[in-house]
Amino acid sequence: MPHIHLINNKTLLLQCIFDEAYEITPQWFKPDYWQSINCITGKSTGRATTYFVKHPHFKGLVLRHYYRGGMVRHFLKDTYFYTGIKNTRVFAELDILEKLNEWGLAAPKPVAGLISRSGLCYRADLLMEQIPNARDLFQELKAGRLSAKTWESIGQTVAQFHQHGVYHADLNCHNIMRDNKGKIWLIDFDRASLEPAGTGWAAENIGRLYRSLVKEQERKSVFYFD
Repeated sequence: MPHIHLINNKTLLLQCIFDEAYEITPQWFKPDYWQSINCITGKSTGRATTYFVKHPHFKGLVLRHYYRGGMVRHFLKDTYFYTGIKNTRVFAELDILEKLNEWGLAAPKPVAGLISRSGLCYRADLLMEQIPNARDLFQELKAGRLSAKTWESIGQTVAQFHQHGVYHADLNCHNIMRDNKGKIWLIDFDRASLEPAGTGWAAENIGRLYRSLVKEQERKSVFYFD
């Protein structure tokens, strides 16, 4: 469970047990800070911008701000109702990432989170360790066909998570990574949960992944999936 540090009456820092030795401050969650010391190594844009940061004590850091999805994002954007620390999106994601690492599953190492409160609402940010020399399944399939061995590795990795009861709320080809040694990783555990065996959720999870592959195949002129 992440350690909770009160910065002031509006700001809470959540620090994971793995990295308790490092003094993490709120400025770590500001892209402008990393930019000012020339530590931004790249960024990924989607619903929001994710920043990749170099740091001497880590393989690399990933900084992500929480944004809403669906129609509600047009009204609330990055604001959530605060009903307690343990009910925040960032606490839940850090907590499950700690469990996944303790179980030896191929998931990012959690570093810290920040909760910024304003009245009855909050905004949040997440820091994780970057998976080095890796790119997502979407990029892999744009570049070329995957071998049967790689597909088997993807299936085995997803199965390992399912065998531990891990439901990935957004299992798609953008959230599966392959590093330069061929190891498969899963990323983005926002809204992930632990589920009991035998309830059909694992099959639904695989179906979600399949639909994401078909969707990209239909959208892209070059996408090596069949």
